[in-house]
Amino acid sequence: MRKRTLVLAAAVTTRYSSGVPGSSEGGDSFGAELATADFDKKDGYTDLAVDAHGEDIGPNVDQGSGANFRAQPAN
Repeated sequence: MRKRTLVLAAAVTTRYSSGVPGSSEGGDSFGAELATADFDKKDGYTDLAVDAHGEDIGPNVDQGSGANFRAQPAN
């Protein structure tokens, strides 16, 4: 099986970008750690996981969260 790879071409994603869960606070550290893999193990495309280990969730300070970006074929 041929492995497909996600290619990001001049794309910038921040905590303020559409589709990114949570809200932006100082110290979120969004994007401090990244991981790539075919997380759903179904489509053969390499997906992207982005860490925000300093994200506050309600009253829980620095609980952390993450966002998954699923790769898809280019149009």
